[in-house]
Amino acid sequence: MSNSSPFRLGRREFIVAAGGVTLTAWASRGWAAKAEPISFGYAAITWGEAGVKKAIAEIAAAGFPGVQLRSNILKEYSDPAVLKAELAAAKLTFACYSAGKPGADPTKRAEEVEKFMVGAKFAIAAGAKCIQSTSPKRTPVVDAATLKAYGETLTAIGKQTAALGVPLGFHNHMDEMGQNPDEVDAILAASDPKYVKLLLDTGHYVAAGGDPTVAIKKHGKRLVLLHIKDVADKPNAVSKDGKPPKKYEFVELGQGKADFTAIFAALKSVGFKGWTVVELDSVPAGRAPKDAAVANKAFLEKTLSVKI
Repeated sequence: MSNSSPFRLGRREFIVAAGGVTLTAWASRGWAAKAEPISFGYAAITWGEAGVKKAIAEIAAAGFPGVQLRSNILKEYSDPAVLKAELAAAKLTFACYSAGKPGADPTKRAEEVEKFMVGAKFAIAAGAKCIQSTSPKRTPVVDAATLKAYGETLTAIGKQTAALGVPLGFHNHMDEMGQNPDEVDAILAASDPKYVKLLLDTGHYVAAGGDPTVAIKKHGKRLVLLHIKDVADKPNAVSKDGKPPKKYEFVELGQGKADFTAIFAALKSVGFKGWTVVELDSVPAGRAPKDAAVANKAFLEKTLSVKI
């Protein structure tokens, strides 16, 4: 790769800005060590297949300063510089990139890491501040050996993103092996804290029976980003396509059971500084994504007494 590569340039800029601090020291302190207030972004997943450009425009119009994008950027953009310029024009920080779910099989680790890094490198070149990884699809039995192997895969990926100056965040997720609080703990324990941080999703954590405030206080030093998501019980859900019914649904903020006053108090108690990203997987019928973004912003400003 030539010296004009955006990956090399970003790394040099990072080293200069760090004043000679080594990469290892940076990783051990974590992204949350930056002396910045909590910032609020919005996830483009809400727009579904409507397109990245539409999501960027409407998230900016809703008044959010940051955005989380996902792998569909690779379909819509061939040059990361173009995406970076569009985000800059919209005055949006590329807070996080959803890079996928690498497998846990250690015999295929090199292949999984290489595949994962294709999108991660593109996103970093476009200005992404954090790379997100979820975990493989859930199986009937999630054993300790598989969780350990997956944690080791995350470490291998995290070393590569760190070399490019960007942290890797493990995202807890329903219907995946990193679903339950004890599984989140096991994956973090099996991965190197210098290279693997926690991207805590409040909605998924509550849906799995966990308390996000407990996770924040327990893993505060590794917390790199927070997904602000609400979830409501759906006791009358029926099965579809022979699959077990989902007894929960993700909803607009304030419509579910996540306690965001307590969650942000917990963030303050551990000294978290950095990005939080509002995420709503889909909007109710007849509701436009932008309207949901505006409503979620209004809820946060009223609940937390902040101006986003």
